[in-house]
Amino acid sequence: MFRTIIPVAEGVERWVEVVAEAQDLQGLLYEWLEKLLHVFELDNLVGTVVKVRRLTVGEVCRIEGVVGGVEYNRAIHETGTAVKSPTYAFMEIDTAKNVVRFVLDI
Repeated sequence: MFRTIIPVAEGVERWVEVVAEAQDLQGLLYEWLEKLLHVFELDNLVGTVVKVRRLTVGEVCRIEGVVGGVEYNRAIHETGTAVKSPTYAFMEIDTAKNVVRFVLDI
């Protein structure tokens, strides 16, 4: 998602912790993507590395991770496509194959 917004960014200047919760895996994926989008919009960070530290699936699904990246600088970074939000449309989660597909609302 970060490469959609800012196509070229490298390095890690700082890290931001990200935690999301939902009642099911699709909801969790949506919330996780939403939180990642907030890292760019609110923390002004262009993610270059995303690490999942813990994934819990149960009555409440939870994902904990970190995003590393660089401060967004309009003078340096070429702007790609603006992302409004994730969407449930065409979302697929195949736990047997460890494959996730999603569409972003642009």
